Amino acid sequence: MLRRRAATGRCRRVEVHSTIVIQSTNTTAARSAAALAASSVNAAPSRQGDCVSRARRNTPVAAAPRAHASSTPCASKLATAAPTSGWSGTSNVVAAPHHAAVSAPSHGASACRAVAPAPSASTRTSARFARCTLSAASGAPSTPGAERSARKDAAASGAGAGGSSSAADAGKALASSAATTPRSRPVGPARSTETCATRARPSTRSAKAARRRTVGIGRGILGPRRARRALGVAPRPRSASRGRLRCRVEGPPSVLPHDPSNAPRALRSDPGPAAGAVRYLSGRAGLFAFLLALPVFLACAARYAFTCDDAFISFRYARHLAEGAGLAFNRGEAPPVEGFSNLLWVLWTSPWIALGMDPALVANATSIACGAALVGLVARLASRRWKLGFVPSAGAALFLATLPTFTAWSTSGLETLPFALAVFAVFERLVVVPGRPRVVGAVLALVLASLLRADGAAWALVSALAAGLATPAESRAAWRRAVLVVVAVLALVLVALGAWRYATFGELLPNTARVKAGLSELRLERGAKYVLTWCLTLPGALAALLLGVVGARAGAMHDAAAAGHDAAAAGTRRGSCGRGAVAAGAAMTPVALAYSVWTGGDFMPYGRFLVPATPFLALALAAGLGGFEARAAAGAGRALGGRLAALGVLALSVAATFGVVPIPDGAREALHFRWNEARSKSELDAWRGMKERAEAWRALGRALVYCTRPNESIVLGNIGAIGYETELWIHDQFGLVDREVARRDAPLTRASPGHDKGVGIDFFLARKPDYLGAWAWRKGEPDPGVPPLLDALVRTGRATIEDQELAPSPTLPHALLVRLVRYHAER
Repeated sequence: MLRRRAATGRCRRVEVHSTIVIQSTNTTAARSAAALAASSVNAAPSRQGDCVSRARRNTPVAAAPRAHASSTPCASKLATAAPTSGWSGTSNVVAAPHHAAVSAPSHGASACRAVAPAPSASTRTSARFARCTLSAASGAPSTPGAERSARKDAAASGAGAGGSSSAADAGKALASSAATTPRSRPVGPARSTETCATRARPSTRSAKAARRRTVGIGRGILGPRRARRALGVAPRPRSASRGRLRCRVEGPPSVLPHDPSNAPRALRSDPGPAAGAVRYLSGRAGLFAFLLALPVFLACAARYAFTCDDAFISFRYARHLAEGAGLAFNRGEAPPVEGFSNLLWVLWTSPWIALGMDPALVANATSIACGAALVGLVARLASRRWKLGFVPSAGAALFLATLPTFTAWSTSGLETLPFALAVFAVFERLVVVPGRPRVVGAVLALVLASLLRADGAAWALVSALAAGLATPAESRAAWRRAVLVVVAVLALVLVALGAWRYATFGELLPNTARVKAGLSELRLERGAKYVLTWCLTLPGALAALLLGVVGARAGAMHDAAAAGHDAAAAGTRRGSCGRGAVAAGAAMTPVALAYSVWTGGDFMPYGRFLVPATPFLALALAAGLGGFEARAAAGAGRALGGRLAALGVLALSVAATFGVVPIPDGAREALHFRWNEARSKSELDAWRGMKERAEAWRALGRALVYCTRPNESIVLGNIGAIGYETELWIHDQFGLVDREVARRDAPLTRASPGHDKGVGIDFFLARKPDYLGAWAWRKGEPDPGVPPLLDALVRTGRATIEDQELAPSPTLPHALLVRLVRYHAER
């Protein structure tokens, strides 16, 4: 900014004001530019600077060296000239938008402005530009002829080389100094142009009129705001809400050294479209990884699509609730028995049943959607929180999308995957932004997990504690405050849920928890065999955790280089190699294994109790891959070994999907834990058996509608599908919906998990049921016969066998033979 003090004649006294204005929503970039301005004025005085940096998202600042043929001593040339005598300058950096002046005798002034405009429209959304105006007082007089010659030379230079080398050097010097600032933020590349403005002649005309005679050298027509900058007109003030920060520098700044090799990669010259594509891919690594893994997950989910028998227990509760009979398994039972452990799942399916939809279809669609959301959430967290890049994020997403423990339970009709999503969401909300945990989202996920499963509160609390292991030390205080809020809300939820449960069912715990309660050597033995079978069937799961640990250690050197502001490490923009993700996976997996041992395992295949730990295993795999990639980017090794190891993990997971497991038959027999069955089965065969039995029992339930009356009662062990298709009063042999069976104090026997307290048919004879059993089979299939106890009752006349043949119908696709054993209590 130039002010004339003389009214006529040549300008003998020029006041040169140097103001550096940083407009940025990023305070780190603003502080870096302020530190640059403060440090630049203490060297040899040669020019006075006026630099305005407007920061936007991912701002690139770069200047390529260009030739300039002007002989006029403009400011860009003065930047490299010898210092002018008679200067004395000091630096003062302030935050207030005011000016300070330094006076010096001069016969003329010239100004050179280096402009780095925004990129083309194709990249405008991620563009950011900076403008630097350099003005200096020269001791040599300026004549109109010399200035006109300078303008012509400048115009010729702009048409040919595209700008002045001195102005480009000044822009490069700014970039080089910004690279040495500890809190500077790497930004992306951009092209630069220069505009040189020289006072035509000293006269009494206004400074505004003098600025209008400007020669533009650059990319052509500028926008209104950039044209005002090029003409030297002050831009219109922006809103204070944009975070504008001003710094003032008094005195002539020094000639900044220029060394492009010292600048971060993002501050160097334009690396070309290939590097821009890599940065674009890295910024959206989570999205691309999710899009890659989504069809794989849907294909695996379609392979394992089924609805298990236990899901229909919840569906019967939901149907009775939709029909106004309350949360009761047997209509009219008072007080009802809480034979479910997934309250929110029952409440979710009830409205759909009221609308006439099949609850199995709704439940499976919901589970698939939650599974897809989990795959995307894992990929997004790996790329956003730990910035692990596309390859690690895609590896984690593909691993989760192909792991049978995850995909086999992506349908089933149970709440398994929605519950796993809620548990993982507690962790994700607490670690997604270091130092800024999303408490509201974490609390909401915790409430959902507590309502989806009776043990959901414990899982959510463990997930919140695992978030502490993945939180940096400097952010632990914020995490502790968030966990305190989570624990407080958890206590309130448990108290409210317990009060409602006692008022509705007369119990503080679900009846299903009583069936599985108790601790014994048999239970621990069965749980240990359950865990070992899972480990041998799915070796890729533990291999993923091991690869995560090894990869995180391999990436430790890259983390140290990044902490020391290594240029190559800074250019990768990978951040931490994800040791926090490995810590979370290493914490959740042993907890899930210990829980499975304590509960005695589960008769269902592929480790259903371990599903909530699978997203953490995928994160650990991503962290391991990220460690290898970061180490390779830092020049300390190659990423090929880590990628091959990840491919091996994925191969093991895919092989287990098709039943190819490295476990011999002898080991499988030794680890047999489904003690209700005579021989051990593979997990794939166990899944097929569950699917076939559920379909057969659903067909039997539809057949019983034609053979029984709604108010009659029957003794069954398989109560799910049959109970949902009929309105029979059901006496449960395994006690899930029966208080007397669940409360009895019987010694544990070698039974399958969840069937420890099973009783025989004679236990219910005192209740005088109408039927003691029911079977259905197709014509041509072998006759199932009658159990010995029922056969004895039939021989004594206390029971009779009723066989019926049913023709195909809209609800029965095949002709069935149905057998009922009617009990005669009066005999």
